[in-house]
Amino acid sequence: MTTYTFQSIDVPAAAGTYTYVGVSGVDASGDAVGYYGYTDGDDDSYFHGFTAARGSSVGTTFDPPGSSNTNGVYITAGGVIYGDYVDQYNRQDGFIDNNGSVTQYNFAPNEYTVISYLDDSGNMLGSFYGGYGGVASFAVINNVYSLVDVSGSSATSASAMNASGEIVGSYSGADYYNHGFIMQNGVTTTVDGPGAYTSSLIGISDAGMAVGNYTDPSSQSHGYVYYSNGGISPFDVPGSSYTEITAINPSGEIVGNYLDGSGHLHGFTDIDGVLATVDVPGATDTGIGGVTGSGEIFGYYDDSQGHQHGFTGTAFVPPPPPPPPPAPPVDLLVPSDFNSDGQDDVLWRNDDGTMSVWNSGSINSAHWIANPGVVQSSEHVVGIGDFDGNGTSDILWQDDDGAVFVWNAGQSGSTQTLAAAGVVPDSWKVVGTGDFDGNGKDDILWQNTDGTVSIWDNGNINSAHWISNPGQVASSWHIVGTGDFDGNGKDDILWQNDNGSVSIWDNGNINSAHLIANPGEVPSSWHIVGVGDFDGNGKDDILWQNDNGAVSIWDNGNINAAHWVASQGTVTSSQYIVGIGDYDGNGHDDILLQDSSNGTLTIWDGAQPTTAHTAAAAGVVPDSWHIV
Repeated sequence: MTTYTFQSIDVPAAAGTYTYVGVSGVDASGDAVGYYGYTDGDDDSYFHGFTAARGSSVGTTFDPPGSSNTNGVYITAGGVIYGDYVDQYNRQDGFIDNNGSVTQYNFAPNEYTVISYLDDSGNMLGSFYGGYGGVASFAVINNVYSLVDVSGSSATSASAMNASGEIVGSYSGADYYNHGFIMQNGVTTTVDGPGAYTSSLIGISDAGMAVGNYTDPSSQSHGYVYYSNGGISPFDVPGSSYTEITAINPSGEIVGNYLDGSGHLHGFTDIDGVLATVDVPGATDTGIGGVTGSGEIFGYYDDSQGHQHGFTGTAFVPPPPPPPPPAPPVDLLVPSDFNSDGQDDVLWRNDDGTMSVWNSGSINSAHWIANPGVVQSSEHVVGIGDFDGNGTSDILWQDDDGAVFVWNAGQSGSTQTLAAAGVVPDSWKVVGTGDFDGNGKDDILWQNTDGTVSIWDNGNINSAHWISNPGQVASSWHIVGTGDFDGNGKDDILWQNDNGSVSIWDNGNINSAHLIANPGEVPSSWHIVGVGDFDGNGKDDILWQNDNGAVSIWDNGNINAAHWVASQGTVTSSQYIVGIGDYDGNGHDDILLQDSSNGTLTIWDGAQPTTAHTAAAAGVVPDSWHIV
């Protein structure tokens, strides 16, 4: 879980003088802007803006010239302040303050204009009211002004825009209900929450993931997420009576607030699927209003005396990690070519420690690579990969004492120690291998019990580096495979959540994480059993098996390209997929199955059951031998 260093910010007045105080924006240097004010008994509001340099605990009043009521103050990453205010004519105007030079915006004279979004390139969004015809929105993109109007709506409100020019917001339809929308290049898509009474989108990441809020028919408030593949899912903090998403930053970090059972407000963050509650220390209520591109949060909180204060929260960055790593054996459904002939081999281990290889998956080419007793019972195969880049697979071992070593080219006589006993803490476990940097040498993927994920480049502990911090990955997420799903020559990490979600970290990078299946989209009866390039297109696919014996493949890791390769009952309850590899060297990975009831080994060439052939008949392989 991300931790924060908080800075409380007050206004130049005694505590409690103003009912409302909060931070509404932070620039890249950490300077903040915000608001303070009150509402009288007639519901008339009186507000001012403020600015506060990084580290300041007291802000300085900021009002545009001629303002009688400053309603909104925000700031871009580059420090340009913008918002809206009421002028001396009781007219609402938008404004931009660029280093003290203030420009007023009013697109409908004598009425009102609000600027809702501004970036450092001058692109902006806003809304105005013309006195008739309701609220309309506008966009200024690359210095070109245009209306943002959902066809058939009585009012349109644009909220945010991403780097690709996708605009999100809400509109009032012919049914008089509010709906969320996404607009790009003049094409509008309505996006409502599941079963929503009213909906509104309030933000969108650069990857096209949009967030918003909706009210259901029972007037319960929820957040919701729209994924770039068209999927929509509700977003509720477990156990809350109310959930509201307030912002999403360009990289997809979501923030917002929720009410607990006792009616207290808490902030939350959702970073790469890891949901965490955020409370300012000592606060009775905390409200997060937004998040910057670097992950700094901001908003307000109430203290025990009922006084409100603004705050910023800077994410704590841990010091560089110590060398990582391991643990018990993992299932090794990965290619293994120990003789570099372009055909994968099958690795076996006997209960007495003997190790054997079947070249090209053929029992006729079986040979020992270690005699009985050479391998101790405390030593376990935890991975296979070409760590030296010579085109021949190596065997990765770990001893119960923590020692990590490699048999180069699968030869016990070429053992190389990677980490001596005691160097790698017990909390680290090997969870996969892959060439994540695309240099032609496989790397070792590790995960700690605290959720930290690390890579040893080329299997070298001296090149160990974290790719996620402690607590950043929720315990509900599990690494289930590695493979090059996009065909760029760099392996990716495949994850699955307990709720059924499936995600890929491209090139082993958490910042490029993206969902390929939403929560609940994959029934719990389906299980990922391996990764391989079954169609030979240079992109790895995901192999699934159902409890009923059906087998399916997602080509290139894409759920939209999912197809069955075996129907229900094809694989019996005693048969297990125990290997994946290109055993015939034709560029298409094959599936190796073993029947636990009689030991029969079968290969499906190209992952097709119609091409199945027996690699070892029943009873040929003694029970003491096991595929590793």
